This record gives sequence, C-alpha cells and structure tokens, in this order.
Amino acid sequence: MTAPLICPCCEETMVKSIKKRCMGAPWHRCVQCGHWTLDLPEKKNRGFHRTFHDQMPLGTDMRVPARRAADILGLAKRKASVLDVGCGDGLFLSMLPDNFECTGVDVDETMKAKWEYPGVSFLQRDFMEKTFSGSWGVVTAFHVMEHLKDLRAGMKRLIKLTRPNGAIVVEVPVDRHRSIASFNGHIQEFSPNSVAHMLYSFREVLQYQAVEAGLLFPAVKFKAKKKGDPSVALGWLQGRCERGGKARFRGRRRGDGNLE
Repeated sequence: MTAPLICPCCEETMVKSIKKRCMGAPWHRCVQCGHWTLDLPEKKNRGFHRTFHDQMPLGTDMRVPARRAADILGLAKRKASVLDVGCGDGLFLSMLPDNFECTGVDVDETMKAKWEYPGVSFLQRDFMEKTFSGSWGVVTAFHVMEHLKDLRAGMKRLIKLTRPNGAIVVEVPVDRHRSIASFNGHIQEFSPNSVAHMLYSFREVLQYQAVEAGLLFPAVKFKAKKKGDPSVALGWLQGRCERGGKARFRGRRRGDGNLE
C-alpha cells in the first residue's frame, strides 16, 4: 500500500483526489492549507523541466522584469552577486546594473541559444543537483517552485545557495479558484494559505521583510513574523488573491540559520 503524501507546506497528510488527474497521475489536496500536489512519476517529471519558468518572450511587456530588477536594487545597498534560478532568456538579469555580478541557471538547453547578454554568466545546470554549488548575495526564483517535485528540498537548496544574511526572492502563482484538472506544467498549486504555511515552516532560517503590494501587476508581498501563527501572513494574502495572481515573498537568510 502506497504511503499518503505529506503536504510540503504545512506537513499534514494529503488526500488523493478520485476525479482530478493529469497525465495519468492523481492530484492530492491538503485539507489543512489547501495546497495541491500532482503525484507525477519522476520519469514523466523530467520531461517537464523545460517549463521551469513562465518567462515572457523578448519584445513583450517589460514591466514585470523591470519590477523584479527594482526589487533586487532595494535588497542590495550598492552591488551584489545575483543568482537567478530558472533564468530563461536572461532578460531580468540584463536589467540589473553593470556592477552587479549576475549568474543565470536554467535546465533548458534552448535558453543557451537565446542568450545575448555579455555581462551575465549563463549555466545550463539543474540547481537541485548537489554538484551545483556556490554562494550568492541574492538568489531569485521567479515561477520555479511550482514545477518542483520536492518543494521543501527546493526551498532548502535556495537557502543553501544564499550567503548568510543574503536575500532570497521567490515568486509563485496563487489562484484560489483555478481548475486543478488541467495541466500547465505545474506540479505544485499554491493557495494563499499554503504559501503562508510554507514561509512559517522556514522561520528558523529566514527572516521575512514587509514590503508594499505590487501596483504594476497582480503580485503580493507580505510580512511573515519571526514567531507566531501562519495566519499573520494569511490575512494579507487572502485580500489580494481572490481572483488569482502571484505571491512574491522576499526574505533574508539568518546568519546563524542552519538547515537539517
């Protein structure tokens, strides 16, 4: 008998859906926080690595990567070393100042052919591999986490790649009312509640910052306190995710924070 899945956000037991399936695999829902996980076999999961990012192609609306770049400027006093996980074509990194040391990593081999920014280093690697190592002052992951089979391992890797007292910026799609049955490359489907629980579970190694709600596109930025109930962040999220959007959180790794 197969053991039940454990929710990667709140660590409660998930319930297998009888009706909701995708690519022949069942969806599992956490009754506690509303998170969904697609129990996709690893062999099939590897085929979807090319959907790690939801980057916009060049020539489209520039506000989103520009806003992301502005966030990094707010986290770094003068200059910083930046690692963008799931970097796509590198448009976001190209918008950072020249004195920033920028590195992009992506598993998609087609991205290397599109790379045209001489000031940015590109690595065709899987950031989850233990052989991928390094330490950066700022680590970003825009629309990456929803594609990971092991969400908690992914968060730990991001933290591992961040220098002590460095900054982490993560953005995931959040939709309280989206149909789960269709496949869009996502293995994880977040709710406002599940995002809040995920942040709370890493409170020992991350210290979250309070920032304003995004104005240029439906993004959510919120504060998760050092100690306390996840509902501290949940109330802020629910008011801004009624019709779907993106949840972006940014935190700073504690200098004394250790991962198991």
